[in-house]
Amino acid sequence: MVNWIFSLSKAQDDSLSGEEGDFTIHEPKGYSPGTPSTLLVEASYLDNGRLPLGPLHGSDLIRLRPTLLKGNAANRHQGLKIGEKAVTHIRHDAFLCYENINLSGINQIALGVTSAGTGGDIEIRLHGQKGKLLGITTVLPNGSWNQFEEQKISIQSTNEKGDIYVRFVKPGSTGGIMNFSYLAFR
Repeated sequence: MVNWIFSLSKAQDDSLSGEEGDFTIHEPKGYSPGTPSTLLVEASYLDNGRLPLGPLHGSDLIRLRPTLLKGNAANRHQGLKIGEKAVTHIRHDAFLCYENINLSGINQIALGVTSAGTGGDIEIRLHGQKGKLLGITTVLPNGSWNQFEEQKISIQSTNEKGDIYVRFVKPGSTGGIMNFSYLAFR
């Protein structure tokens, strides 16, 4: 997606005036094709207005993310430890939150998980830790904290956009229930 965005540009300016036009999106420093990246695109509008009304204005910020999000890409979290390669020390009722995710065209969510502990359930929720349940999967112990396996959750197609919560559930558990590596939208 990011490579496609970079391929759209023709002109040399990074802003436009008028009703239509093209502009160049410059590759950010440190960007490397094939490396998961997030691109922020801001669009804003301002007209001159006309008395008795003032000018109209508006803006929106769009975050383009890769379809595979590592645990350390979560915007918020609770009840776990975020590492460079994995999310560890996950307790009952812990969560990861990925903000402003567009679910259009998504029919499946895949998760990289492992457990040498008790295992437990992973709930995928929209709009809150106790929000709309999109899907659930049970992670069984495989005897390893480092041997990740992919589990898939089929979800009903929706055009909703919002915060996605990955909620870890194992009532009665007092220790680490599993480790988490990634979330992939398909």
